[in-house]
Amino acid sequence: MHVSSLKNVSIIIPVKNEAKRIKNLIEGILIQNYRPLEVIFVDGGSTDGTLEILNEAKKKAALKGIEIKIINEADYSPIRSVPNARNIGIFNSTGEYLIFLDADVVPISPNFVTYIKKYLDENSWVKIKVKPLIDTKLEESIVAEILAWYNGQYTQTYHAVRREVFKERMFDPNLGLYEDKDFFDDYLLRKGLKPTVIENDELLGEHKPHTLSEYFREQAWYAKTIWLYLKKHYSHKDIYFWKESLSPIIPLFIILVIITTLFTQLFWIDYILTAYLIYRSIMCWFKVPKKYRNSYAFYLLLGLDSF
Repeated sequence: MHVSSLKNVSIIIPVKNEAKRIKNLIEGILIQNYRPLEVIFVDGGSTDGTLEILNEAKKKAALKGIEIKIINEADYSPIRSVPNARNIGIFNSTGEYLIFLDADVVPISPNFVTYIKKYLDENSWVKIKVKPLIDTKLEESIVAEILAWYNGQYTQTYHAVRREVFKERMFDPNLGLYEDKDFFDDYLLRKGLKPTVIENDELLGEHKPHTLSEYFREQAWYAKTIWLYLKKHYSHKDIYFWKESLSPIIPLFIILVIITTLFTQLFWIDYILTAYLIYRSIMCWFKVPKKYRNSYAFYLLLGLDSF
């Protein structure tokens, strides 16, 4: 495929059962003023109405001169994963410049694509910092936790690249969590290609889970997939491997130990574990930016931080 035949920009978005939150993303795409614009949704087997929403959006986008493609991941591979869906999106895209988004983000500015394209004219890879969008107290508490442990910085970024960066390899389809870190940080950075970071937080926003069920479903997915990345990049003899692999179940382990010691004489273990949880909660609370400190978010924060 010659560059001269390529459309300028393609946005690639993996989706699966995103009916509750994808409408904000679609609205953000439909207000974009850049043309020609191609948007590719790769569906991993949605059953909740996501495809119906996307097909309706496709009609609206066509009226605005935006092309939306809806692709079934199962038509290309038996694998179901975010990196696999992204690879399929790349394969089906025509853009010289590729922007990778998720279903929980929202392009805030109608100039979002125009702005990214300007940077990609001069750089092969850009990182886009996002602005946390808060609708609920649960979202507020999740954001507060992130800011607490990262010195007041919201660390989430999304990537946009020139197509050429995929000449030698693509995303590892066998990964789950950290699939972007595997490609961008562990591959591109080690090759010597450094990103240009876009700090403008009025371009792209991001939502966190709105309900506890969404939150725990997300955490369960993290727990199930993080070991795939660790297995690829760290030896099982590495302490970091075991620390990160076991961290999702540490709270359950602590609860089990506390329950067990209730039937023994080892009450001192309970004191140590309780002291640890209290210490961790206090440290986290002191690091929370003041604007997020209210009573409801405080209790949610303490509960979430235990996990």
